Amino acid sequence: MNFNAKECGMRIRNLRMANGLKQIELCDQVYMSERNLRRVERGETPLTAESAVRLAEYFHVSLNYLILGETDSNNAAKRRILDVISDLTDIAREL
Repeated sequence: MNFNAKECGMRIRNLRMANGLKQIELCDQVYMSERNLRRVERGETPLTAESAVRLAEYFHVSLNYLILGETDSNNAAKRRILDVISDLTDIAREL
């Protein structure tokens, strides 16, 4: 999965709104400027690593979710698919 700044910004905006926060309120909590948060939410600029960690901790979400939109169920599905591919590869080698 590739990083998409607009989708990442939308996830942050959705988390903020779901928690009933105004931009300025979130900025105060995660030590981020309001201007920077506006630009991140619009997908105009990517998050810094420090801001990503603060936001993930604040919202109790993984960095994978915040940055890439990956959830645990996505990761589990990927693992199952990779296991099947591995099994098929082993079977093909035996033939």
